[in-house]
Amino acid sequence: MRAALNLLWLTVASALAVVPLPANAAEHSKPGSLAAEVRAEMGVPTAIRSAPGRKQIWEYAGKPSPYETYLLVFSKGRLTVIRQIITDVTFARVKTGMRQQQVRALLGTPWRITNVNDDADEDIGDVWEYRGQDAGGTYKFHIEYDLHRRVGLAAKVADVSANNRGSELAKPGASSLSEH
Repeated sequence: MRAALNLLWLTVASALAVVPLPANAAEHSKPGSLAAEVRAEMGVPTAIRSAPGRKQIWEYAGKPSPYETYLLVFSKGRLTVIRQIITDVTFARVKTGMRQQQVRALLGTPWRITNVNDDADEDIGDVWEYRGQDAGGTYKFHIEYDLHRRVGLAAKVADVSANNRGSELAKPGASSLSEH
């Protein structure tokens, strides 16, 4: 169990270390802010997780925009790191075979979870979707899990209905796992 928790922490830590702080995060709480100040400014977190070193990770999924998820790391009651994690860099870290708990630690709470496990699709379990926005418009990051709750497929696709682009689909990028 301890090894699994350490692996989850490494997954989160690596995501936080690589993703640069976006310009609009300046509108949010700043490193050094007290936890109570952050909660007053941003509201109740979507989730709170413990991390090694008596740290806490607060997740804000869909706040302030439905296309953003922020992870905030607190140490000794003070904000140390704030990162927007719905990015291509973070998506590229999702690999075939990853467990659901690893993906949740990396990307936070999914926008939508669908269970498609039925008699017709015996090899597919849950499907998780995250919403994002980039220069090309809005998109969905789609992850299919097998019945053992491991990633089988992950792909970034254009949100056709939101972008009003007819049948145009996103081109597979670094976050697509189809070639792995």
